[in-house]
Amino acid sequence: MSLGRWNGYNLASIHWMKISGDGFFNSCCFDARASLLLLFNSGNPVLAEERPIHVIYPSIASLRLGRAMGVLYESVPIRIGRIKLSHLLFPLPTSPLAAILYLALKAEGKLHYVTTRRLYTARALRKQPAGKMPLGEIPLDDIGRIDILRTLGHRFFRAGDLVIRDHQGLERMRLEGVTQPEMARQTIFDARNALMQTEAAHRVIAARESPGVPAA
Repeated sequence: MSLGRWNGYNLASIHWMKISGDGFFNSCCFDARASLLLLFNSGNPVLAEERPIHVIYPSIASLRLGRAMGVLYESVPIRIGRIKLSHLLFPLPTSPLAAILYLALKAEGKLHYVTTRRLYTARALRKQPAGKMPLGEIPLDDIGRIDILRTLGHRFFRAGDLVIRDHQGLERMRLEGVTQPEMARQTIFDARNALMQTEAAHRVIAARESPGVPAA
């Protein structure tokens, strides 16, 4: 690796950490792995190889019946001490149904994958056949903003829907009933920022090694 290329990698790494801010340290240490994959995976100006980074898991609040149970669990706001009466009355008797829904999600539910290049959704136990499209996907650099939507049915499960929008504000994907939605959103943003800053660094490096070619 040339000195210019090495300096370019260091510059990109430092700039990426500045952009990420506190999120760099607060996303379950995922960001360090993501930045290393993006910055050191390839010497080519375009990182062709896609690598998995993180899996986002839905809760049973991603199912209509699960959300109905969540509404039931919040239906009696009277408190005994610090606990809602409905939290004492309903979760335990309905726990077998909750377990069935959980196992159904594991078998036939959806998982949301963050890679070094895109966000996509696939069935939990079905490996995507070669050449087949996933259930939904969006390139990371197409993501403009991510909204979090919560209903009463999400509250008990501490879940929410992630609405993935492009730079024009159009909805491109919806990740329903995601657990810890704020952390999931930050994970996606960190991966997107890592990709964009790394690609910018590669353009600078390519321009340094090719005099007379302006950097984009």
